[in-house]
Amino acid sequence: MSSRYGVHLRLCRGFVPARAGTPIVIKEVVGAALAARWYIVLGAALLLSVSGLRAAEPTVDDIMARMEKAEANIQAVSFEFTQEIAYTVTREKQKNAGEVIFQKPANLYVKQKNPLEQIIISNGKKVWIYTPSYRQVLVDNWKKWMGSSLAPASLLNFGQNYRDLKSKYIFSFVGTEQGKYVLLLTPRSKEVWQLKLWIDADLLFPAKAALFGDSVTITTETLNYRLNPPIDKKLFIFQAPSGVDVLNVP
Repeated sequence: MSSRYGVHLRLCRGFVPARAGTPIVIKEVVGAALAARWYIVLGAALLLSVSGLRAAEPTVDDIMARMEKAEANIQAVSFEFTQEIAYTVTREKQKNAGEVIFQKPANLYVKQKNPLEQIIISNGKKVWIYTPSYRQVLVDNWKKWMGSSLAPASLLNFGQNYRDLKSKYIFSFVGTEQGKYVLLLTPRSKEVWQLKLWIDADLLFPAKAALFGDSVTITTETLNYRLNPPIDKKLFIFQAPSGVDVLNVP
């Protein structure tokens, strides 16, 4: 389905380009902004992580109950990431890398270092997508931006309990793989995506994740994750540099 910007991706509100040389940010919207929505999912999962489970063959309820219990004591996470975005139709692949800081309930800071430097910031009300090389920033409404995303936005609502999440998503324990528990999340709604998480069996944080959509697969691996790091709240307030074009998404 084409977006209102004419891009052949199903859900792409507020995307920015990943290739140098694109004349206008809105025109080519692949890669990084799609990935940014995915970082939110991963950040949400990281906020549910904790050490303490080492069962040989746990159930989904075993794993999630402990993750839910730990979530009350976790306010923020930070981690580095490597990522591959594979497009089904064109068979193109794009590799990204960067860092993420995520703080409850919806404060987000993403700095993508390659293939194109990009900064994405949200304070839970607005989201700013800034590409320095184009000297342009897109400003969108947080709820609208999340609502048009492949990411399961409801995972950001940490006020929900596990029972509520179970009413919206089907959780399956796939098995173990190289010392990691593999979980599969499938929406109970008509959304056409699945999310697979590789949960570290010792620390219970998502070491790897894969989002399978109808036209794209996003595989992300985390590095150097930290729980409750010290965070300056100013990090989630974007100040456009002088001379930068600010484009508000209608």
